[in-house]
Amino acid sequence: LGLTPDALARGGRLYKDKCVQCHGLAGDGRGPTSMWVYPPARDFRRGQFKFVSAAGGTGRPTRADLAKVIRHGIDGNSMPPFELL
Repeated sequence: LGLTPDALARGGRLYKDKCVQCHGLAGDGRGPTSMWVYPPARDFRRGQFKFVSAAGGTGRPTRADLAKVIRHGIDGNSMPPFELL
């Protein structure tokens, strides 16, 4: 991915600050607030993605796909927008 150690460290800090509450430290969707989140937070370890721009909506998301979900959140679900990240 061409990420520098500084970029990875910054991303780790953002994940711990904004995401770990629902998605869990291991990305398993079992963070400390997960029992109150509906639908359940995504388990990133499975490598399954719901919002993929590729034809048929299968495969891996692009960086733009991931950024869109993070920036805008998901309507009708507890994933909030993080526009300022």
